[in-house]
Order: sequence, then structure tokens, then C-alpha cells
Amino acid sequence: MFGEPQNMKGLVEKLGPFLLFC
Repeated sequence: MFGEPQNMKGLVEKLGPFLLFC
């Protein structure tokens, strides 16, 4: 799950805005 950079990038793009609101 955390072994693919592309997956991490996708998660960051999805969680990015959410983290900004926290």
C-alpha cells in the first residue's frame, strides 16, 4: 500500500485539501 510512490501521490492529492482544513 505504501510501496508505490504513485499511490502515495494520489493519497496526498486526496488528503491534501482535507489536511489544510484540519
